[in-house]
Amino acid sequence: MFGRGPRVLEPYEETVLLEDLKVSQMKNRRLRKVLAYLRAGWSNLSDDTWEQTAEEDLVIERMRANLRFTGGVLACEASNLALHALREHDALRQRVSWDYVFVDDFELLSRASQHLVRMVAAYGLTVATAERPGLPGDEEYPCFEGAAELLAAFPGAQVARLTESGQAPEVRHRVQGLLADSALAPLIRHDAMGQATPSAEPLDADTCEGVAEPALRMAPSLEAELQALAVEANAALERGESVLIVGTNRLWRRNVAANLQRVGLPVLQLRGDKLHLKDFRDEKQCERARADALYRLRVNAADDVAWRTLLALGDSVARSAAVDYLRQAVGAGAAGAPVRLREALELLDAGNVAADSLTAPLLDDLLAAYRQVKDAFEFEEHAKPGDCVLPREQAVSGEADSQQNDAPSSSKPNILVASPDQAAGLRFDVVVFGGFVNGLIPCRAYCDPVGMAEQSRRREHARDVRTVYGVASCARKRLLFTGFATCSLQAAETMDVHIESIKLRKGLRTVTTQPSELANLLH
Repeated sequence: MFGRGPRVLEPYEETVLLEDLKVSQMKNRRLRKVLAYLRAGWSNLSDDTWEQTAEEDLVIERMRANLRFTGGVLACEASNLALHALREHDALRQRVSWDYVFVDDFELLSRASQHLVRMVAAYGLTVATAERPGLPGDEEYPCFEGAAELLAAFPGAQVARLTESGQAPEVRHRVQGLLADSALAPLIRHDAMGQATPSAEPLDADTCEGVAEPALRMAPSLEAELQALAVEANAALERGESVLIVGTNRLWRRNVAANLQRVGLPVLQLRGDKLHLKDFRDEKQCERARADALYRLRVNAADDVAWRTLLALGDSVARSAAVDYLRQAVGAGAAGAPVRLREALELLDAGNVAADSLTAPLLDDLLAAYRQVKDAFEFEEHAKPGDCVLPREQAVSGEADSQQNDAPSSSKPNILVASPDQAAGLRFDVVVFGGFVNGLIPCRAYCDPVGMAEQSRRREHARDVRTVYGVASCARKRLLFTGFATCSLQAAETMDVHIESIKLRKGLRTVTTQPSELANLLH
């Protein structure tokens, strides 16, 4: 329908797209304003009715042409495109719909995502929402009026109060009704205080299939915790179970992954998603983007977005003019379908793209870069993958038949080390939440009596409670929380651990820690 591929662009890949749009010779400030307008329109479903200027038409047409050329989709328009596809094809909607859909933090979704979840629910929809959002949302343009719009769409719904607490008022309402077109029964849970603490009900051990673990295992030292994690992971692998190790601190996760590699266990580590390209000639910035793109090509050699990223690195303007001319020169294929980037590069390599005296130097530079990238990819393809750092959607969860991620399936269990945000939605046999001490969760400022204002403390506590429940939902069989009672002063200061006391032991300053305040949720 749209001539795209199911490939959402990363933030640094959007930077390459922005550089390609600068070929339109529009001033950078104006271009960014137009892009912000378009992104908000896609998220708010106003693209059907908006009135565009000639300038905006130029930007959106060039953007769509570039995205068709690389087969990519912007994150802000993914829900919009999916919604349009489901509206026009009932058979597609029936194929991808679920009997019941549950949505948390409904008000933090964009309007397009809110309408999308309504489309994919066949019989029942349950959403939790708040009048005043108390947590940051994942989407750039959240729709806080989503619950009111849902109530207006289904006037026959019934509203009922569910819970109310004393210290932190938390009022929930239930809205129940039927949709005329699909017999959909929406159930809305309405939270009047967005920043209120979620109910601290104990984690149910019955949600996991195995035997309940002790609430929190506190190792005598940080080194002992790392060793205990390796023993636990090795035992799980011998049973043929997949293992997920979660930690809130990046240095702690790095030490865990290094220790697992040291003892010879297969470990995959999810890297952060804060990769941004500001200078395409900066080798330090480009190194990580190059590694990420090459790995994506190992997973899918037809990933034109990854090819475009590799071609952009090393040039001050990301070779945008050459790519733009190549796109216009190749046009459409024999069947009328747009020619993708990799196919166009092969045509250029075969000498089937005409060029004049002005464009020949640009294409020559592009061809040289393509051949260099091609050689690097062929070398990477034959190299042994080994232990690597992966983006989240390429994580291997140990499910041989799982299709929820873009990664190739793997029948051999692995150990995955990730942050709580990266682990959201993944499912593993054994889940270990490590580093469960004050300073890591909750943060060090929260543990300081004067480090945070009271409202900020409530928000931080609510966020941490949801983090714990989110990690717990990843476990299929076993769920384990670990911490460390002592560590060196240097490690405590580096990881920002809350220091209870400092003692001198054998010439080494040792810090005593405390179990996380959230440990009371585990009893």
